[in-house]
Amino acid sequence: TDFMPELSFYDIIVGFILFFFIVLIGIYIQVINKNEHPEYRFFAWGLSVRLLGAIGFAMIYLYYYGGGDTINYFQSSLALVNLFSKSPDAFFSILTGHLTPENYSYFDYTTGYPLYFRDPWAYSVVRYSVIFILLGAKSFLGTTLVLAAVSYAFVWRFYRFLVKQYPHYTSELAVAVLFFPSVIFWGSGLLKDNYTFFSSLMLFVASCYILIDNFSYFCFHQTGKIS
Repeated sequence: TDFMPELSFYDIIVGFILFFFIVLIGIYIQVINKNEHPEYRFFAWGLSVRLLGAIGFAMIYLYYYGGGDTINYFQSSLALVNLFSKSPDAFFSILTGHLTPENYSYFDYTTGYPLYFRDPWAYSVVRYSVIFILLGAKSFLGTTLVLAAVSYAFVWRFYRFLVKQYPHYTSELAVAVLFFPSVIFWGSGLLKDNYTFFSSLMLFVASCYILIDNFSYFCFHQTGKIS
């Protein structure tokens, strides 16, 4: 069946459980790391704020806009997840990008019908979201929270990279990276913006580490040769 733009009791229960479970994991990670790495004092706070931002994002799209891309992505991804029990072959074929009319014909009223099927770029978000639908127990709010938590891990990696470069500005960097309102809102929900955002952060960090490490390695060996 199609997902209706409202929260069910199931959504509320799953969201409540996942919110506190994720926050407890965040507190544990903060406690075991903050003595050795002082910047971790912001970890659980940043995670909690991002989860709250994700909930706010979901509520605005549900009850202010009355729908939108995030609802459509969820509905489409849920239909793909439901397709697995009907035709695993079609499920994996679509999951790997084969958006053919034949594969579309496997969807019916029992699975729900996906949107964006004729747009492979937009449907990529649907395919990427399958794992979050499963981890979120097929709940819209649960899926949003799990995706927000995973994207936060990439944001946190970016923050730690900056702290390593500027160790005397941990608080200022936390405000700019972890607690900036518009980034929290648009970077927490089930949208392509979230995927492109944390992917860009990781591409930036990986590129910098490759360049910095290679440059340091080159300088070390050059210095060794000169000395």
